[in-house]
Amino acid sequence: MGSIPPLDKYLTLDDQIMVTVVTSSTTSLFLSTRILKPDGQISIQIEQINPAAGRAFELFRFPVPEGFLLTADVAPATIGAPIRGQTWIRISIARKVTPSQFVQIAIASGYLTLGGSLSYPSTLPEYTSRGPGASIEQTVGNPAAGADWSIAVPASAVWVLLTARASFVTSAAVANRIPRLQFFDGATLIMDVPTTAVITASQTCSLSWGAGGTSHNPTGTLFSIGFPPAVRLNSTFTIRSTTTAIDAADQWSNIRLYVQEWNGPGS
Repeated sequence: MGSIPPLDKYLTLDDQIMVTVVTSSTTSLFLSTRILKPDGQISIQIEQINPAAGRAFELFRFPVPEGFLLTADVAPATIGAPIRGQTWIRISIARKVTPSQFVQIAIASGYLTLGGSLSYPSTLPEYTSRGPGASIEQTVGNPAAGADWSIAVPASAVWVLLTARASFVTSAAVANRIPRLQFFDGATLIMDVPTTAVITASQTCSLSWGAGGTSHNPTGTLFSIGFPPAVRLNSTFTIRSTTTAIDAADQWSNIRLYVQEWNGPGS
């Protein structure tokens, strides 16, 4: 005799399959379900999902025939996208309890990966901030002369900064500049990482901050600065430079950050 599917996965005509998506990618998705109906036939349904790329919670609901849910699978429509950390999915059974209210029963959750899918019953639940995030490069526009630069962590995202690199050109004005990399949450400065030596007038310098690295200054214009690794920054944080004794003609440029990013609830 064949095994009986789980009774708690029996769907009525009032129930729905709900897919929650939080993504920073524009990839379209497909939901595939297999349902064993009372007459012994297996119903196969395929639905397309087109989420926005704004990291907002989006809920997609789909009607189902009556029967046992055998499998539910969400996969990207495009091979090679998205990368892990960009698109978090939760598949739920939405059970109708009143004419306008549903109770969600999560059956699978996690990030989509390159060439992979999220599936019930094979995928174990995964929260949004677990596992590796998406490794991405962020470019910061050049600020005006005499100004420092900053970049805010996007809404509904968590960043871990891996490296930050920039060029800093000083004017002929005599002063001892000290550039600092800072993590600021709008009220509190939680990390302040200065260069290991001052920068004087008329210099063209390359500065690199690296998580877990060591600090040294092999030449007068090349700086490598380490800072504590794995500092998680949510969307209240700004990563910025603050330069002691900056001159009105000093210029930051070529600012690039390499971060790991997670999206969604619990981030």
